[in-house]
Amino acid sequence: MIINDLYFSDKKDEILAYGGQGGDILIPEGVKSISSNSFTAASVKEIVFPESLECIGKDAFYMCKQIKNIYIPNKVKLDKETFGLTSKLEKLDINCEIIPTSCFTTSGTNSPKGMEITLRNTKIIESSAFSESFINRINFPDTLKEIEEDAFLDAKFNKTALVLPENLKILKQGAFRGTNITDIYISDNIEFIAYQDNNILIHLSQKAYDKLNYLYPIPLFFDDKCFVIEDGIDELLGKLTFKELNKKYLEKEHMISDLDKNTLLEQDK
Repeated sequence: MIINDLYFSDKKDEILAYGGQGGDILIPEGVKSISSNSFTAASVKEIVFPESLECIGKDAFYMCKQIKNIYIPNKVKLDKETFGLTSKLEKLDINCEIIPTSCFTTSGTNSPKGMEITLRNTKIIESSAFSESFINRINFPDTLKEIEEDAFLDAKFNKTALVLPENLKILKQGAFRGTNITDIYISDNIEFIAYQDNNILIHLSQKAYDKLNYLYPIPLFFDDKCFVIEDGIDELLGKLTFKELNKKYLEKEHMISDLDKNTLLEQDK
């Protein structure tokens, strides 16, 4: 069934494809899903999504390089690369528990100031979700628990410091690797931290550091000063290299002998 260049399923609750020339698109109420690749590389400028929408498939709007705004107020499930290469994207406001792998990769790169991102009810940002994107501002929700590997790999931000949400528990390796971020501030609720980048300082309190359940086993050759232990933002207590951080964790877990500790100490000199 075809209505306004939209190809529908027999029940009219799923969009299977789009055959139009682009412009503004109104997805009618009653549509629950948008199929994979249905709008890939279409010259769509504006999209109005219905409240009935529940899921959007893989690559559904991949390479839609004219889209400037994406607003989905109701909870929706996305797939990989759903909005990848939406290079003119300026505003993203989405209600989604999981931002999947490469979902918004290389987005906002041709927008004048980068994307303004508002995530609602998001719990996990998966690997490469916003890699190589241009981000003016991002509002992390209090629901966010985990940021996975390379989530923002090589992304460009309009500021160099980030304050991550209070309830974040897991920051995986290289989540902000290759970005222009220089300082990341983390709350006392963090449980897992992994190496980010040579140029990034992780700011956390002594309390947060002392109660970490697990530290990713950092390779010993990472000897850059990447952690700041502090009480409050202003009082600097000291800096730890990743060798020292890894060593402290191993000591805590009784995983290295006195001989090994002495060897590591010699390496730090």
